[in-house]
Amino acid sequence: MTDIIAVITYSSMILLYTSWLVIFILPSRRATGKPPFPKISVILPAHNEEKSISNTINSLLKASYPSKKEIIVVDDGSTDSTAKIVKEFSKNNRDVRLIQVKHGGKSNAINFAAKLASNDVIVVLDADSMVDTDSLKEIVKPLADEKVGASTGFVRARHSKNPLTWFQDLEYITSSGWRYVTNKIDMPSVLPGIVAYKKDVLIKVGGFSRDVLTEDFDITLKLKKAGYKTRMAPSAVVYTDVPKTLSGIVKQRIRWGRGTIQTLRKHSDLLFSKKGGIMGSYTLPTQAYWYFFAWIFLPITLYSLISQYFKYFVLNNNIFSIASFKYFFAWFTTYGMAETLQRVFTGYYRVDLVLGLIIVTFFLSALYLLLLILKFTKPTFRHLLAFFFFFPYCMFVLFVQAFVLLREVVIKQKVRNIWEKNK
Repeated sequence: MTDIIAVITYSSMILLYTSWLVIFILPSRRATGKPPFPKISVILPAHNEEKSISNTINSLLKASYPSKKEIIVVDDGSTDSTAKIVKEFSKNNRDVRLIQVKHGGKSNAINFAAKLASNDVIVVLDADSMVDTDSLKEIVKPLADEKVGASTGFVRARHSKNPLTWFQDLEYITSSGWRYVTNKIDMPSVLPGIVAYKKDVLIKVGGFSRDVLTEDFDITLKLKKAGYKTRMAPSAVVYTDVPKTLSGIVKQRIRWGRGTIQTLRKHSDLLFSKKGGIMGSYTLPTQAYWYFFAWIFLPITLYSLISQYFKYFVLNNNIFSIASFKYFFAWFTTYGMAETLQRVFTGYYRVDLVLGLIIVTFFLSALYLLLLILKFTKPTFRHLLAFFFFFPYCMFVLFVQAFVLLREVVIKQKVRNIWEKNK
């Protein structure tokens, strides 16, 4: 029974990775004509961002843009020095504005500022993020298409000496790569990090909702239902702060996971329906897949890990030894796959169906990640180290996703979308 489940699981992963690779190599859309650069209003919803708000504003001021831009910081009930810092900026630069509201959440802050924005294009940026020099120019280009209501960019995790940020950057590259892939076939279903909206379209769909925890996912599906397309501008790069502790990552992923499931439930009419199009038949089911996948993959993996350890080490009174340490090291690093391949080539291992599927899955996933890194960044030692130890991080994230799915199925409660800072 375990082998049958394993075959189904790894076969599904092979199909997914194969589809991503095929779509990845498809030619990208080519823009026609010179795109207009309308005046833009950049909205920064901020709650207790005194450590990062200066860098964010400075990056926006330094960013090149052919037309006028205003920067609106919405201080959402901060209890630190966020407002004071922004006021100092506004004294020296009339393009920087401060709006203060009671702590009502990110959606409420953006909606309030959007009504007061002076320009017809609104760019929403997280207050703990920094843009590249050309990001503002790149993010508005897709809006030249009258059918496009919003466009997103390529989100990277800002590196630090903390290794947790290295793993998250690798993960962010894959998630942004996923949006790059879906952009080629229909539209990205989540607009995170940095997003440009046509103001009239944003108002038409009712702005951001507060009844889900992932307002960036929800707004995309609202745009889809209203008949608008969304696009990704891969060259609009933004670097964002990420949690530096495991508890911070857990809190963040629980929020993301709950919000994803809530949004899928709210817009379930798009799933496998004519009005959902490719998004409803491919993009959204793929996002939902990973939460169910966690409940299948984790038990299989843990069963294999524990049963083999018990068989080869516990029963032989060899619980704590160099060999047992090597066993776990092989399980949780890419060294294990290298060792497996070496033993396959030397005839020590016989390749059965399950092992064959595992090897193919590993190669396809590694190839996909390598292509993303080569296309969107320069490989570094940190990328290599994060990839070498990426498996335990993935297991950690899957544990959180499994918990989230169980929680949302068992416990249904009203959502109050008020975000706090994840440390």
